[in-house]
Amino acid sequence: MAKSVTSEKIFAAECRLAFVQLDKPTKIGKNPEEIAKYRVTVLLDPTNAKQAEVIKQIKSEAGRIAKEFWEGTVPKSVELCFGNGDDLDKVYNGFEGMFYVRISTPDLPPIVGRQKHPTTGTFLQLQPGQPGFPYSGCYANVSLTLWTQDSHGRKGINGNLRAVQFVKDGESFRGAAPANPDMEFEALPAAGDESAADTDIFG
Repeated sequence: MAKSVTSEKIFAAECRLAFVQLDKPTKIGKNPEEIAKYRVTVLLDPTNAKQAEVIKQIKSEAGRIAKEFWEGTVPKSVELCFGNGDDLDKVYNGFEGMFYVRISTPDLPPIVGRQKHPTTGTFLQLQPGQPGFPYSGCYANVSLTLWTQDSHGRKGINGNLRAVQFVKDGESFRGAAPANPDMEFEALPAAGDESAADTDIFG
């Protein structure tokens, strides 16, 4: 049996994100051998023709790599990372009627905005707190792969996060979209600048 089998690259366009943990790697279990990872859940709408094709590709690739890895004898319930949101024990906000894919990576993935740098022609890595840094509820383009796992007491198909591109704001699952400081504030004079007005903000 091979150590693992990885699927072809899968591209999900303008999908909604949930449970975004991209600011730092985290662990979700109590197993001391678990590796901290960057995580995100991708929500795909089966009624959207393009996203329905992505769902079809995910299921097809999962079946293909499972048969290759387990040499035709595929164990039951191998879908560790994907399924229908309505089938979860708890239907989370935004999951109703959606198809979900949980993906993660131990290494910091490329996280970029909509446009490339005008001079270099390359994308710049977004940092936590910057405008456009992905959050739960926003829309993004996501590159992912699936892989087979038969270790640490887990047997099935898992998802690997390759890259994320912020597309547009959406209502955060925690409330309104995060504030953009460029839209909220104006630049202030440097501290100690004698040209700045010396006033007491409390009147």
